[in-house]
Amino acid sequence: GLEKEDKPDIVVISGDIAWQGKSDAYNIAKEWIMKLLSTLGLSSNELVVCAGNHDLDRTKTLGFSQPQNSEEADKWLSIENLENFLRPFSTFETFCEDLGIPKLSISTSESHLIGQREIEGIKFIVLNSAWFCRGNHDRGNLWIGLPQLELMQAKKQILHPDQYKNGNISIGILHHPLSWLHDEEQNTYELRPSTYRYLAERTHLILSGHVHSAIENATRAFDRSYVVIGGAAYSGGRYRNNFSILNINKQTRIGIQIPYEFDPRNTKWEKKQEKQLFLENEQERREGHTTEIQQNAPLNSYPKVKIPFRSHPLFIGRDTIISTLKEGFFSKTAGSEKTLSGMGGVGKTQIAVEFALQFQENYDVVWWIRAENETLILNDLKELCKELGLPIKDEDNKLIVVNVMKNWMQRNQRWLLIFDNANKPDFVYEYLPVNHQGNVL
Repeated sequence: GLEKEDKPDIVVISGDIAWQGKSDAYNIAKEWIMKLLSTLGLSSNELVVCAGNHDLDRTKTLGFSQPQNSEEADKWLSIENLENFLRPFSTFETFCEDLGIPKLSISTSESHLIGQREIEGIKFIVLNSAWFCRGNHDRGNLWIGLPQLELMQAKKQILHPDQYKNGNISIGILHHPLSWLHDEEQNTYELRPSTYRYLAERTHLILSGHVHSAIENATRAFDRSYVVIGGAAYSGGRYRNNFSILNINKQTRIGIQIPYEFDPRNTKWEKKQEKQLFLENEQERREGHTTEIQQNAPLNSYPKVKIPFRSHPLFIGRDTIISTLKEGFFSKTAGSEKTLSGMGGVGKTQIAVEFALQFQENYDVVWWIRAENETLILNDLKELCKELGLPIKDEDNKLIVVNVMKNWMQRNQRWLLIFDNANKPDFVYEYLPVNHQGNVL
């Protein structure tokens, strides 16, 4: 099963829910999806779906050709003419209605095929890349619908590129990856923008499927949106069935992709290597914009406290030491460090526990760090980074915990770090900045 912290708040299915758009297949899918939502403690309100090439009834596409150029595609896929292409997806739309999935909005119209919705402060832009799926020659001949995106932009229903840094996180959903689209959807010619570029400039993530491939690293589209291509939840034993959890911190604008892959040898889903996604463009990140957001990110409304020991019922006679620590920490406006030293077994750890428990309301963060060796220190700092929504690795997968925490300590107050069993106190200073704003014991 999923680890508790990986449980999603929103479920996205990027198409191919049924086979050939048949009602019987949708009934089976509905039963499975309802069970999934129930297991996760979610409802259809937290479900986002898009149509795939197996979600249309191709018997209803007879006589419909594929556009030969962008002029035809843009005319056919304008909102005024779209009704002509809805009939093959009628069973898909009925399925969405039966599940109670809220409709998407595009201008003043509502649909289950295209449009936008907002869930938990995240904007989802759903598109249909399967309008012109006809058979074995779809690759390079599919169109998304530039007029639909332009209409949502005109109605201010999607992010403008000027709002990219500070606007709500936006996620595009479409079934087919870029390589399946027509050349004019991939590339800009004359005055018509590339539709995929238009989407990438207005989203921070694009989620797709279709290819049923093994887990791949996310890629950048036009130095903007990350593209995450998911596998199949199940498509037979010879495919690398997989899915991903995306943990998105809206304050720091950092995402973590947590992939899972099915191992048919033991019939278990295995968690794979996490991957970090910086939801800003490269230039902004290099200029330190993202780092500034990360270090100044507000704490959640509740304190972050990790004290692995309880108060001892027979703890007495250390009032003077506790008072000395209190005066030393609270009489200074800037950061300070205090050391408890003595032979093993005299009660240093318990004094630290009692101080932390007595005065934890004075802090937003109280964190216990096992300081016997570097590995334990890094593990506990990594755990704190995750609690604070800070990154632990850069895009090259290099550990950046120490530098990130040092920056955070310089920019934030009301925190207490307790390094327990620090046999070499000088060693602790390697993990602290020269000037910090908190308390270290």
